[in-house]
Formats: sequence, structure tokens, C-alpha cells
Amino acid sequence: MTVAELSREVGGSALDVRASLDRLGARVSHHIRGADCWSISIEEMLAPPGVRAIYEALGSSFHDTMKVQRALLENTHDGWRGNLIKERVVMRALYEVLADEDTTRRIFTIAKEETDF
Repeated sequence: MTVAELSREVGGSALDVRASLDRLGARVSHHIRGADCWSISIEEMLAPPGVRAIYEALGSSFHDTMKVQRALLENTHDGWRGNLIKERVVMRALYEVLADEDTTRRIFTIAKEETDF
């Protein structure tokens, strides 16, 4: 899948997708060693267990999963688990993407349990 195809899939511009992939590159590089990062498949993007769990919890919506993953990667900082203030920042970022309290709590619980974030 090319960046242009992925941008159509997630509904963003190619530049936004490329920037997101750059930020995600360090986190998924162990899954795509030696591969061209611009030819990464959807299966490879969903390979980390935390991302896969969020994908399944969101009803197999790739677009929503990528938006949630971006929010998590941009708002989770070292030591965020167990730190009430940092956890609230993460919850707020998830709510801005999901706009539903129950879904936000469910995804937050997954993110808190998984080491991918």
C-alpha cells in the first residue's frame, strides 16, 4: 500500500500520513526490518498487540484505530501509567478522537494494559 492509498484509507492528506508514519516508525520498526517503510501493509501496521486490541475493540475500523494510535503516541509520555495528571491528558486526547465516554474508557483501559504506548 502506498502513502497515497493509505491517505485515502484514513482520510488524511499524504503529508499527514507520511508524518504519522515517521512518528510511528520507531515503534513498528521491529516488525518491518529491512522493508521499505512506505510500502508497509495494513497487517504490519496492526501487528503490535496493543494496536490490534484497539482495532478489534473499535469494530475493525482501521481509520479510527490510526486516529487513536496517533493520539496515544502524541500524548503518552514516560511514566504516564499511574500518574493521574498524565492519564487525564491521555483520556482527554482519546475523547477528542472518539467523542464517546464508554468507548474512551474501554480504549484507555486497553492502552494502559498494553506496552505499545
